[in-house]
Amino acid sequence: MRTTSGASASSAEVSQVSASLVKSAVAAGAGRRGRPPPIPPDRTPATTRRHPPVIGEHTDEVLAEIRRARERERERDQ
Repeated sequence: MRTTSGASASSAEVSQVSASLVKSAVAAGAGRRGRPPPIPPDRTPATTRRHPPVIGEHTDEVLAEIRRARERERERDQ
């Protein structure tokens, strides 16, 4: 990641900035009415439980849904 000055930022620096922005956003909403976040963001580790889909992994399902939607539209228009 490049900063506005053109210098390269490390992932640790990016993480610190991200955490700071989240804390600022939470603090900014502190005076508002409503529910607080269910779990404080600083205690929720970011984890991935699944691998990202490979190219074309869901193509058949997506195309089938598009076909069903078009069939429903045709039936509705008749």
